[in-house]
Amino acid sequence: QIGRHSPEHAKAVADIGVLSTFMSCQIAPSSSDDLKTKCKRALKAIIAKLTHMQALNTLVQESAGVEHMGVLKVILLQVSKVLPNDPNGRSTFVSSGALAKVLSLPVEEDDEAKES
Repeated sequence: QIGRHSPEHAKAVADIGVLSTFMSCQIAPSSSDDLKTKCKRALKAIIAKLTHMQALNTLVQESAGVEHMGVLKVILLQVSKVLPNDPNGRSTFVSSGALAKVLSLPVEEDDEAKES
């Protein structure tokens, strides 16, 4: 339930590096399935509340690997909600290299795209 209460709580959790720890635990081979599930659930809940663009940029940078693709989708969904309302965040997203990371990700083709 940590970080789920408000955007301020989510920012505080992100600032102290808890989200990076959760992402590491989620992909560690030594982590139990229960721990992986709890980390994934916590990440999704906290990221959904996170509105601080710098914290989201950091998460994009840290989760650009294939092993984090599920979490990255959640991060990018939240970025897409925050960016339209944050002009400074847009420029930071580009200048920090987060946009370049997103653009370098492999594109998944869905069934509709294959039919076109």
